[in-house]
Amino acid sequence: MIYFLRGLPLGDAVWFNESQNSGLLYGDPLYSPVAVRVNPVNAFDTLTGVTDLFGSTVNGRDPARVLTNYQVDFCPGDDFFVCDQTQSWSSTGINGAGGNVDQLLGSWDSSSLAPGTYVLRLAVTSVNRITGRSQTLNDYYPVVIAPAPADPVPPAGSLQLSAPTYNVAENGLTASIIVTRDGGSFGAVSVDYTTSDGSATAGSDYTAVSGTLAFADGVLSQIISIDILDDLVSEGDEFLLVALGNPAGGTGIGANMTATLTITDDDSVTQGLADTGAGGPIIPALWLLLVLSRLCSRWKFYAREMSVSIWAGSQAGSAR
Repeated sequence: MIYFLRGLPLGDAVWFNESQNSGLLYGDPLYSPVAVRVNPVNAFDTLTGVTDLFGSTVNGRDPARVLTNYQVDFCPGDDFFVCDQTQSWSSTGINGAGGNVDQLLGSWDSSSLAPGTYVLRLAVTSVNRITGRSQTLNDYYPVVIAPAPADPVPPAGSLQLSAPTYNVAENGLTASIIVTRDGGSFGAVSVDYTTSDGSATAGSDYTAVSGTLAFADGVLSQIISIDILDDLVSEGDEFLLVALGNPAGGTGIGANMTATLTITDDDSVTQGLADTGAGGPIIPALWLLLVLSRLCSRWKFYAREMSVSIWAGSQAGSAR
C-alpha cells in the first residue's frame, strides 16, 4: 500500500506498507528515508516469557528540528485493523526516545498472557520543535505467545533394600528389613515384596510374608517385618530370601533388588542336656535316656560275664 501524505510537519511525503515493513519517504531529502519497523523476533515469531524487542524508530533525521519518541502496544488477535477500530490496544510498558535504527526497544514479559496470536504495534511520534506540529507512524507485527514450559517434575527416586545381607538371631523374634528411597522423594510410589525359602523353611523357621509397601510424598523409608520361629533344634545357621518387584508411581528398583536374611542358630547339644527339667525340650531328654540305657545294658553284660567266670572257677576248684 502507498499513501501520499501532504501537510505533514516535515513536509509532503509518501508512506508505504508492505508485508511487515512500513516507511515514510519525504520529498525533502533532509528527513528521508524514515524507518519505522519492528524487527523479526525469531524465525517463528514466537514469544515465551521475557523477550527483547528490537526495531527502528527513525522519523526525521535532524534532532535539532525533530523530537522523536516511541511506544510499543499489543492487542489479541491477528488483525491490527480490528484492534484500531475497537481501540483494544494495551501497553507493553515499553517506550523511550527514538531516532535510531535497529535499537533495543525494551524487554516484554508476556508470561501473564494466555497463549495465542497477538499483534504488536510500534508507534513512533515526531514533533517539529519549530512549529510544534506532530505526526505518528505505526508498524504492526504479529507474534505468537507460546505456552510457558512446564516446570520440571522432581524425581520420584528409586526403591531398594538398604543392604544385600541381614542377620537375626533365632530367638530374635522379628527381623526388620529396611527399604529405602534414594535419588528423590516426589509423589506417592509403591513396591511389592515377598519372602522365599533358602535353607530356612517357612512355617518352621520363619513366617512367610508378602505385600505392598506404600511411600507417600516425601517418605524415604519403610520396614518389612518378618517373624522368626525358634524351634530349639540345633541345625546350624539358615537363610531365606527377600525380594522387591512391581514398582509403581514413577519409581524404579535400585541396586539391591534382593537380599539374604541369615537366621543364626542359638541351639546346641550342651544346651539340650542342661535343659531337661520340667518343661524342657523332649528330644535332648530322650537322647540322654537312650545313652543311660545303653550304659546300663553294658554294665549288665559285664556283670553277667563276671558271674559266669567266678562260677566256672569255683567248679574247677571243687573238681580237684
